[in-house]
Amino acid sequence: MKTVYNHYNHAIRLATVHLVWIPCRRKRVFTNNEKLKLRCIEILQSVANDKKWVIKALEIAPDHIHLLVEYDPHHSISQVVKAFKGRSTRNHNPTSKTTTPLNSTSSLRASAPLRETLTPVSSQSKPAVE
Repeated sequence: MKTVYNHYNHAIRLATVHLVWIPCRRKRVFTNNEKLKLRCIEILQSVANDKKWVIKALEIAPDHIHLLVEYDPHHSISQVVKAFKGRSTRNHNPTSKTTTPLNSTSSLRASAPLRETLTPVSSQSKPAVE
């Protein structure tokens, strides 16, 4: 697949993120459950279509999900994760009052990229000397 860059007035951008969801204690929620896998794929595709994002790769293993998605650079990575996790939670558990994704015993966690967890340090702020 050819990479297509987004062109703006003063910039060229390409925003792609690799997300990995892992159930609590790596429980194998997708083992022997083809219906759940297909429903999860359908939900992730619908989120991407609604937001006009492109899913480059999607793999559902027995105990985790890999998602490579190209998104609009005007969204943050946390907004991308929130969109995918939020819709999958609501669609899999419409009667649940809690926000447990996919089933009542699992909770999926996304691995955050390092650049999202780092906070910028100002070059002008210096530690106090004692």
